[in-house]
Amino acid sequence: MSSSTVHVDVLFVGGGIAGLWLLNCVRQAGYSALLVESERIGAGQSGASQGFVVHRPRTGATVPTDKEAAELASVVGRWRELLAGRAVPDLSGVSVLSEHPLRWTLPGQPGRSLLDRLLRRSPPLPDAAAETGFDIPGVLRHPMRRGSLSTQEGFIVDNRSLLGALLDPVRDALVHTQGAAVMARDGGFNLRIEEREPVVVRARRTVYTTGVGANLLGSVSLQVWHQQMVMIRGEGLADDLYINAVNEAGRRLFNISSHRDLTGRPVWYYGGAMVESGEQVDAVRQIRNCRRDLGAHFPWLALSGLEFAAHRVDRAAVRMRNGLALLPQLRVEDQRVVAWPTNLSTMPLLGDRMLAMLRREGIEPRPADLHLLADWPQPALAPAPWDEEAQTWQS
Repeated sequence: MSSSTVHVDVLFVGGGIAGLWLLNCVRQAGYSALLVESERIGAGQSGASQGFVVHRPRTGATVPTDKEAAELASVVGRWRELLAGRAVPDLSGVSVLSEHPLRWTLPGQPGRSLLDRLLRRSPPLPDAAAETGFDIPGVLRHPMRRGSLSTQEGFIVDNRSLLGALLDPVRDALVHTQGAAVMARDGGFNLRIEEREPVVVRARRTVYTTGVGANLLGSVSLQVWHQQMVMIRGEGLADDLYINAVNEAGRRLFNISSHRDLTGRPVWYYGGAMVESGEQVDAVRQIRNCRRDLGAHFPWLALSGLEFAAHRVDRAAVRMRNGLALLPQLRVEDQRVVAWPTNLSTMPLLGDRMLAMLRREGIEPRPADLHLLADWPQPALAPAPWDEEAQTWQS
């Protein structure tokens, strides 16, 4: 079969939040661009996000420099502009689940207080007497609750509505391909689907936003966590719980965000501390960990009648000489670029770096003839993890 060729300024490989975000940014700036995905949009790490956007996002024990801290402190304000529709990408259609995510500081285990003091990375938070000026979810007002609550600067966005808002303006630039998404030696990128002649895409810059898949490229060193998120569903669950639980040293214990599935049932989405430890935890063990945490910290919550399921997520962070990267990374090798946001909060900074790189390299926007892809199949949007038909639930 003969091949046809499409020329664009930028080709993005990987249809998660990072790829869609950057596609919106470069298209708005006038660049011709396409995004190729071999599975479903948001099927990997992006689709499993809990939606926390906070002003001090962090990965592991890395401590930011003053310059990094200043950039991180700007992200919540940047997101507010985006959610108001006053910046690119326009996120005015995104559903904000909470404007007051809570930080729940839990008492340490007996005998650990000295170690916690030695490892403390941030000052202790206010005690329970300072819990004023914000609404406490009903499920946390119980007299048996231990620890103290405070608000975090930021909010929780609905992940699926975020994917939808990023997807809508660029649908015509999304293409599906079968098989591995790999650049050929001559710099071309072969798009293949059944019963169609292949199309070769040639881009001035090819940008990989493939998450953990960047390991295969060899241009970045990644710390990878094989995590099992846990989903709990049942009619008795509150639907207004968004917490980041930490110990007295400020180290993360677990996160919970609440949602509704397609049938309207409340779902709690739980992530545990192995996100920071790098420990590989199987589904059975992680569900057991979740039950333990719920029993220990929500002893008044009736677990009978609730259903549990695990969702495998491979998360990764870029390794730097002094630890894990806190700010977005762009690694350039000839025509190939690996883009890494580090987390959801820092997406606006990744967009800045992408546009700055194109300008720095003198790449001016050029029009593209995309008629060969006018009726090319597009990747579908993946459902939320708790709405996956293949999900196995247990009582």
